[in-house]
Amino acid sequence: MKLVYIASRITASGGVSRILSQKLSALVEENGYEVIVVSTNDEKHNPFYEFHPKIRFHYIGGSFKSVTDVLRLYSILRGIVDHERPNWVMVTDNGFKAYFTPWFLKKHKVVFEIHGSKRFLFSSDYKSLKNRTMLAIVNFLAKRFHSIVLLNKAMCVEWKHKNIKVIPNYVERSKNVTSIPHSKRIIAIGRVVAEKGYVRMMDIFRKIHEKHPEWSLHVFGDLKDDAFCNSLLVGENDCVFFHGESTSVFSEIERADFLIHTSFHEGFSLVIAEALSLGRPVVAFDVPFVINSLVKNQETGFLIEDGDLNEFEKRMLDLIEQPELLVEMGAKASNSLKILEKTVVLKQWKSFFES
Repeated sequence: MKLVYIASRITASGGVSRILSQKLSALVEENGYEVIVVSTNDEKHNPFYEFHPKIRFHYIGGSFKSVTDVLRLYSILRGIVDHERPNWVMVTDNGFKAYFTPWFLKKHKVVFEIHGSKRFLFSSDYKSLKNRTMLAIVNFLAKRFHSIVLLNKAMCVEWKHKNIKVIPNYVERSKNVTSIPHSKRIIAIGRVVAEKGYVRMMDIFRKIHEKHPEWSLHVFGDLKDDAFCNSLLVGENDCVFFHGESTSVFSEIERADFLIHTSFHEGFSLVIAEALSLGRPVVAFDVPFVINSLVKNQETGFLIEDGDLNEFEKRMLDLIEQPELLVEMGAKASNSLKILEKTVVLKQWKSFFES
């Protein structure tokens, strides 16, 4: 079985890169598949996360903003894929250019493996004429894929396709679930960009810090937007720490008491799943499309109506001021994700590829 994965910025520290490093390595190691990764928008040639040594890589640099750039991209892609002759071409790139893949690779079975929401493509004015036009184009192009793989059933509302398959991401569970350290550390993980909701995260934590100055917030994620990062830190230098990218996410989660997540939309939050698997409660806005299938409200954490900053603060204070609640939720969290076990999910992928 030979697979070609078309991804974007595999050298970055994002969640999709980490998911692919784990899953593709497992498909090679446990199923004996041959895997080739083609990464676009990449200037570097070294993946941030570790992949199985048998996986081969092709890197295609550039921003691909013009028609000429996109045509150049697909000329290169077609050459690679025609040479490799894979059983499946899997597309995880969620940029606009990715939707044209079936048109340029007509001789191959091309599958759209979706890790996020369509909203990624649009500005905040989701219903503007420009965005509605783009959405119509995207919906038309998406029908050309052989099939679409989604992470959960809730995501189906965004897609209309004759062949939709739901396969979640799995969680690499830690061998030992550590107890809550009571370190007075809160953790947040994700690219430091506006769409991840860091402005409202800082607004919430500022109020937390006024009441509990001994608590600190530790953020791990890509810090390439220095201006945005610096704007967040105004007046917060003694209690908020931006650590940049980390290859040891599990260790960082273990050092924290709980995780907060303020993103405006989310396909599958690997960090939420990992925090729960390590026995750490999660406080998150209940945004489309998967968080409420991971976090059980008032059992393994708190789901907050999107935009209700006061309620978010209140629930964080519940965990800070009630240590017994923190421990109770942590214990429930560590046993809450059986359906995301590695063996269960890999079996679903094997069935899909070999059907």
